[in-house]
Amino acid sequence: MAEESGAAEKSQAELVEARMKLAYDAAVNELTREDTTLGNLRNRSSGVLTIAALITSFAAGIGFIQIDPTKGTAFPNWAAIALLVILAVIVALNVVIMWPIDFAFGPNAGAFLLDCENPADGPIDRQMVKRLIECAGQNSRKINSRVKLFQVAVFLLGAEVAIILAASLST
Repeated sequence: MAEESGAAEKSQAELVEARMKLAYDAAVNELTREDTTLGNLRNRSSGVLTIAALITSFAAGIGFIQIDPTKGTAFPNWAAIALLVILAVIVALNVVIMWPIDFAFGPNAGAFLLDCENPADGPIDRQMVKRLIECAGQNSRKINSRVKLFQVAVFLLGAEVAIILAASLST
C-alpha cells in the first residue's frame, strides 16, 4: 500500500513537472513569436517609408511638383507642402517603430534564479513561467503601440496618393 502511495505521488509529481515544462515551452514560444512579429512590423514599416519617399520623388521627377508656371501648369503649393509634411510624419513614425525598445526576447536565467521559490526543487518553477508570461504581456503592449503607429503611416501613405490625385485633377 505504501508503495502504491509512493508511486502515485511520484506519478503526480511527474505530471506536475510535465505541465510546468509545457507551460514554460509555450511561454518561450510566445516570446519567440513576438520577436518575429516585431521584426516583420519593422520590415513593413520600412517598406511604407520607401513607398512614400518614392511617391514624393516620382511626383517631383515627372513634373507634378514644379513651381515655374512658364513650363506649364504648376503643382499647387498646398499639395506640395502637404506631401512634404506627410513624408516627414511618416519618417518620424518609422523612427519610433524602428527605435530599439526594452524587449524580452527569451528567458532571463538570472531573473529566474531570483524569482524561483527553491531552485533545487526542479528545473522549472511556477514563478519562472509567470515571469515569462509577464514578459510576453509587456512585449505585446509594446508591439501593439507600434502596430498603431504603423497603421497611421499606412493611412498617411494613402493620403499622400490622394493628395497627388486631387492636385493633379485640380490643375
